[in-house]
Amino acid sequence: MLDLLFILVPIGLVIAFISIKSIINFMKIEPIYEMPASQSEGTFLIKNEGVYEIWLSGKKYKKTPLGQFGLRLENMYTRQDVELSRSIMRTSVSGFNTARVSIYSFRAEVGTYILSMTDEADFMDRLGAKFINSISRSPVDYSQFSFQVRKHVSLFPLVLCIFGIVLGIHAILVGLILPMVL
Repeated sequence: MLDLLFILVPIGLVIAFISIKSIINFMKIEPIYEMPASQSEGTFLIKNEGVYEIWLSGKKYKKTPLGQFGLRLENMYTRQDVELSRSIMRTSVSGFNTARVSIYSFRAEVGTYILSMTDEADFMDRLGAKFINSISRSPVDYSQFSFQVRKHVSLFPLVLCIFGIVLGIHAILVGLILPMVL
């Protein structure tokens, strides 16, 4: 019985290590395109058909431009607008000095696309901006923010990784503490 409990420690370490490494790999997915928020339009190429996301990236603890702009995505060759779906539960990733938040997702075919800023901000973003503006009257520094187009990452593997971390830590604790009690 005690041998079984001691086996839990290395198993827990392996599960926690693999889960943490997987989360880090998910967060390190490189952007396909990055456009400064101070620029009103940019062109980028999508090489693989699939679901992509537009992220707002910038300095942490700075007033964001959310609610002061809208985005439009257009296929350069067909001149058709691509439907942008607002992220309801916005995913965010934070570093020490920077952070990014997913604002839109879209499905795209292989081709060249034009991303442009518009004056038609999302209602919820405008509502949030009014609240922030009532607290801080300072203007937004657009030079500190950018839009990034990234491949969509499903939240299911991330949730599994978080579960793996919790399971690994529990296995380590049970493997260390239970033999002392018995």
